Amino acid sequence: MVLGFAVPTASLAQQRRIGMELDVALQVATAKPMASVFPVNWSLGVGPRWGFNTADRLWVKLHFGMLSGASSLGNDSYTETLTDLRAGPELQYEAWRSDVVSLFPLYRLDFSYTFDSERTGGLFAGWFNEETEHISNFFTGGGVAQTLGVKALFDETFFVHAGYTLYHPMLRNRNAEYQGDLGAGLEQFERRRFNMSSFSVGVGFFIDFWND
Repeated sequence: MVLGFAVPTASLAQQRRIGMELDVALQVATAKPMASVFPVNWSLGVGPRWGFNTADRLWVKLHFGMLSGASSLGNDSYTETLTDLRAGPELQYEAWRSDVVSLFPLYRLDFSYTFDSERTGGLFAGWFNEETEHISNFFTGGGVAQTLGVKALFDETFFVHAGYTLYHPMLRNRNAEYQGDLGAGLEQFERRRFNMSSFSVGVGFFIDFWND
């Protein structure tokens, strides 16, 4: 949903809109160590969106998201999985509009929690009813992720978006024997900051609940 603020003006009618956004995206790692293990991940985002701006251009969204990725290890004997949970505010501003499309530059600040683990079996073992077993947890931690991007909204319903996310979480080693697959040869560590920045492209929908 988007939350906006209307500035009283004599010449413009006040508008208030409340809705919900849902989107899916591909996340492409931009740092070489990350890309060597999790080159492409997927993400899901949802959140309420408010607009109370007189000109109906400034929006605020409360974003809740999840990023997930998997990598096959040891000739499909093992699978390493990466999960990232995020929540935070997003600002959108309608910089240009036509009868068909509107363009929204956006900025988002997410508070993120990241963890990684390993299980037996290949990437799609569960799809073929193969037995899998959780082996170990590698690391856990988090930080602040900042996203700068742009969204093109068509017919006030369907949108495509692209952006760059800067994310350098501090991760703690949870496995004493872990040598660091994510860093492609990192030495054993207790705590270390990783570059998990990414470029994203995705699609989504906006559902309008209230428009007056």
